[in-house]
Amino acid sequence: MEVNSLTAQRIREIRDSKKYAAKYVASALDMSLSAYSKMENGETQITIEKLHLVAQALNVGISTLLPHQLSSHQMVNSNNEDHSKFDGTKGKDIYSDSRIVEELTEMLKRRGS
Repeated sequence: MEVNSLTAQRIREIRDSKKYAAKYVASALDMSLSAYSKMENGETQITIEKLHLVAQALNVGISTLLPHQLSSHQMVNSNNEDHSKFDGTKGKDIYSDSRIVEELTEMLKRRGS
């Protein structure tokens, strides 16, 4: 399974766990429900920008949306609290999220060439 499909699957898992309707998340992203459903089903590519907006709508860090295989390190904040689960708590390690975005950007650049 490719990264986009795995990420889409992860987004759906998190949305379901939070009991958010797809319509709610689509609205938060200023997308039609149809377009959001295609993104969540892996039928359209998820851009870094869209990934960031989804993370905000679901109240999680970007790294939480990524398949676990992409990150070999566990997400922790300065209090060493585990944020690898999608519990929506504050204080996530922003450095880790930035690092993940950098890794994804590089991966997408390599894939495009």
